[in-house]
Amino acid sequence: MGNFRLLAHPWWVNLLLLVPLVAYFLFRREKPQLTSRELLISAMFALSFGFVEGAVAIYLRSEIVASAETFRSKPLSVIIGHGAILP
Repeated sequence: MGNFRLLAHPWWVNLLLLVPLVAYFLFRREKPQLTSRELLISAMFALSFGFVEGAVAIYLRSEIVASAETFRSKPLSVIIGHGAILP
């Protein structure tokens, strides 16, 4: 938690925080014609997509760390041969 940042990097990613506000002002007068069921299904899809994306990011970060440790601790012939030492 020593490298925790409140805002994302690069800076322009933080502009995504404005999307709900802009959508509110665009759809304030003419509301989209969505039924409650369609709105609920799209919200469930968005939540599940975000959860999967977060899980993939955590998995990839742990694999990168594990790969870096493997490359530092073993000779290249062991890594390429998947445990079998190559001649």
